Amino acid sequence: MKQSAVLVFIQVLGLAVSFFSTFYVAANIPAELYAVVGVKVVIDGFVVLFSNTGFDTYAIRNVLSWKEKNEEYKIKVIVTESLTLRLLVGFLLLIPAFLYVFYMSNTKFNGDYIILFLSMSLISIIVAAKDSISLLLKSFNRYISASLVSKSVNVFGNFAALFIFIKFGFDAYIWTVVLLPIVVFIIVVILIYEYLDFSTLAYESIKSKLHHTWRLALSSYIMYPYKHLDQFLVSVFLPNDSLGSYTLAKKLLSAGNGFVKNIFDPINQKLVAYKDKPEIFRRRFKRNEKIKHIFLLGYVLLSMLIYVNIEFLLNLLSITHYPNISVYILTILIGVFTFSLYRNQDIIVKLVYHERHYLHINIIISLTALIGLFTFLMHKYEYMFLYVSISNISALLYVNYTLRKNDTYKISTSIK
Repeated sequence: MKQSAVLVFIQVLGLAVSFFSTFYVAANIPAELYAVVGVKVVIDGFVVLFSNTGFDTYAIRNVLSWKEKNEEYKIKVIVTESLTLRLLVGFLLLIPAFLYVFYMSNTKFNGDYIILFLSMSLISIIVAAKDSISLLLKSFNRYISASLVSKSVNVFGNFAALFIFIKFGFDAYIWTVVLLPIVVFIIVVILIYEYLDFSTLAYESIKSKLHHTWRLALSSYIMYPYKHLDQFLVSVFLPNDSLGSYTLAKKLLSAGNGFVKNIFDPINQKLVAYKDKPEIFRRRFKRNEKIKHIFLLGYVLLSMLIYVNIEFLLNLLSITHYPNISVYILTILIGVFTFSLYRNQDIIVKLVYHERHYLHINIIISLTALIGLFTFLMHKYEYMFLYVSISNISALLYVNYTLRKNDTYKISTSIK
């Protein structure tokens, strides 16, 4: 619980600085120009997601248990394998990333920004490696370390980027944003360095884990429609001002979901240590559900306040020139609410139950996301963010069904 409290404070501070920086920049440039940021979001999302080999999640499922048994060598092996595979697969993904940036530069930006877009592609490998290390830190239940480092550097980076924007303009600003992940990566490598031992790399060891990790990796790839396909579709099929507006709104969705994760993921991750002690597991899960209900009550009140004052807030932020931004924000509020509804159960199923359930959840989420995305894109694209809520509700129904059918810890009665 202490970890979550600290994480909430860090998150609020980081969000405040990021919010001010993002909206100050957005308010002072056309929506078409903010589309450049959207291209970076598409590239990073693609490389980070498809470079995931499942070894990170495998570590999250096992490291705490290994530490309890003092099996330090196993931890070194999985950490080293995870980071190495991320980097190798990331390099392979540069081929489709380069094809995308050439297309975007030539068709949407009149041949401009090609060097910037190529640099975004190369540094996306660093972004993927940073993501891997953040997940590995979480496997040790070091959520504070993972979040403190990234948020602290991002706070400093946002201040620096904002100063550069004011002093030198958008081009200098976007280069700062692109290069910032290199600084974060160097720092997080230091945090995980004691567990990096490349002498442990062995083909047979990696091959033996694939029996467990292939479902975890496939689950990650299947999530592309839910996590990133919307941004890609908007960048290809809609004009640049729509991409700029959608990118700005997507940052709000990511911030909202990230806030929810930083509250509920640490308190549920701790339950992995008690997966052989059902009574303790069940008691702590019930406590986590009570925390969720309190959070949801506060969130609903805040959302109602935003809804009533949406036009005032948009004018205050000077972003009324971004198309459909008010509709995007209101549908995002619904999306974060539905995400919060099932996060506790989702984490338990993914970390404790068989890997096939993790795969099934993601298949359901992605299928409903695909249906929602293409339906709204073809008919009412301003409501595209509703696909998030549709997918979240589908996932909620499935995880509740799974917990009741396979109620190893007798926690289904705790779920309302």
